[in-house]
Order: sequence, then structure tokens, then C-alpha cells
Amino acid sequence: MMNHSTETTRDPVSVIVAEKYPLARATLAALLSHDGYRVFQAEDAKAAVALIGALPDLAVLLADLDVMGWRSVVGQSVKCTGATIIAMEGAHPYSKIYDLRERGISGCVQKPILYGELLDLIRKRQPARAPRSRMLEAEPTLSPEASAR
Repeated sequence: MMNHSTETTRDPVSVIVAEKYPLARATLAALLSHDGYRVFQAEDAKAAVALIGALPDLAVLLADLDVMGWRSVVGQSVKCTGATIIAMEGAHPYSKIYDLRERGISGCVQKPILYGELLDLIRKRQPARAPRSRMLEAEPTLSPEASAR
């Protein structure tokens, strides 16, 4: 017997992880993907700007402030999207030098990043997305009598 049910789901939120360190970038991408986000990785400012232009539904930009050209990445996101921009700050204390909010950055996390802290920040900064319905086809189920055999 096949069970058919309607489940309300949300479109995956698009996230760009602009991080210069490959292992950190891949790890963040894997964790966010596991949590249901649609993740794109950018290793430098040029790649990040290209992704911003290609993703009109971009919702979150995680910008490594140690990436050369981070100002152009943030500026392009502000100009082209309504994305939430979260800075990841490492060796250089830009949050002490600049008012990051004036540049369009709504949050900042310090490296090394605690994933739970970053995820909470993303969730708090994201507006609710409109749910969509989809039909789910469940696996065949056995009656209690058949499964007892």
C-alpha cells in the first residue's frame, strides 16, 4: 500500500560562503547543506561577485573579511540583492575599525566559528519564507499483522 500525503515545505534558502580557506569553506558548506540550505562556495572576491550576480534569490552571504576585496563583495550584495550579510572576522579586527552596519553587514562572527552560533545568527536574520506544498510518496507500509510475522 502506498501512502500519499501533502507536506508543507519551504524552498531552500540560498547561501554563499565566501571564505578563503578551502577546508573552512567546504566544512561550512557541508554543515549548512545538511541543515537544508542551498549553498554555493566562493574562494575569492571575483567568484563571490559572480555568484551574487547569478543568484537573484540569494538570502545569505557569509563574507570572510580576510578575503581580499571583501568590500566589493559586500557592496555588490547590497546593490543587487536583499541578502542578509554576515561577516566572518579573523586576523584583522575590521569590526573595531569600521561600523560594519554602515556597509550593509547585519552580523559578525569571530573565527574560529562556532557553527551553532552562526546558524542562530542566520536564522534570526532571515525573514520567514513562504511555504510551498508538495506531494510526498511514502514507502510501502505493512500492516501490524504482516510486520509481526
